[in-house]
Amino acid sequence: MTATPTAFRFTADLAPFDGDTADPFEEITYELSGTDLRQINHNVSPTPEVLLENVADLNFTYFDADGNLIPEAELAARRLDIRTVGIALTINRSAGRHQVVSRSYSTQVRCRNL
Repeated sequence: MTATPTAFRFTADLAPFDGDTADPFEEITYELSGTDLRQINHNVSPTPEVLLENVADLNFTYFDADGNLIPEAELAARRLDIRTVGIALTINRSAGRHQVVSRSYSTQVRCRNL
C-alpha cells in the first residue's frame, strides 16, 4: 500500500474471492501527475490511464479506526492503521472568454475488511 497526500495504492481481493490479488482491478493506484489524475491497474498494464485532466489540487487524507487523522509525517509507519481515506479534488475548466471555473469535490471512503 502507498499512502501519500497525492497518491494512494491499495490491493483488494475483489472476485472471485480466491485469496489472491493477481486478478484485474485488484491492485490499483490513484495518483496526481502534473495536472492529471491517473489510475494504474497494476495487474492489467503498468501504463497509467488518465481519469481527469486539469486537476488543480488533489489531497488524500487518512484516518484510523477511531476517525482520527493520521498526520502526514506518520503515514509510512502507520499504513496498517488506515481505515478511511479522505479525498479532496479541485478541477479547473475553461469557461469561455479566457475565464476559468474551479470546481471542488470532497468525500471520504471507508476501507472495508481491514
